[in-house]
Amino acid sequence: MNVMITGAARFIGGFLAKHCTEVNSQVLGIDIREPQHGWAAGEFEPAIKIRIFETTGPGELDDICSDLTRRAIEIDLGIRPPLMPVGNLANRRSNVDVRDLVHALWALAEHFEAGQVYNLGGDDVHSVQDVIEAIRTQLTFCFEVGPRLN
Repeated sequence: MNVMITGAARFIGGFLAKHCTEVNSQVLGIDIREPQHGWAAGEFEPAIKIRIFETTGPGELDDICSDLTRRAIEIDLGIRPPLMPVGNLANRRSNVDVRDLVHALWALAEHFEAGQVYNLGGDDVHSVQDVIEAIRTQLTFCFEVGPRLN
């Protein structure tokens, strides 16, 4: 199977490329531009469009889960004071683990309907406050949540 990975492919693109080569698929390229700008129309037919929601997992950086966890660890190590600056605590996201995403993408590659659009995200939606509370349950120290510092 030939695979072209496009759009928001910074972390997920490399992860998918590694997985694809492990199962003897040829990765034609990784392009961080949106598909309509990345290749000529019809060049990679049959094709589908997949919208990937927030992705997190091992090795991920700069997503809400890893960012808040990193800040908590920095507080624990004394690198930053026990104040976690955040933006909108009510902001809600559907997160999908990158390993589940790979399985879903692979299933789509084997059973897709050309021309269709597929949305891949988690089953649950969590607020930033939910993520902070989940992190707090794993800690042995306390920290305050404060306004984002610009």
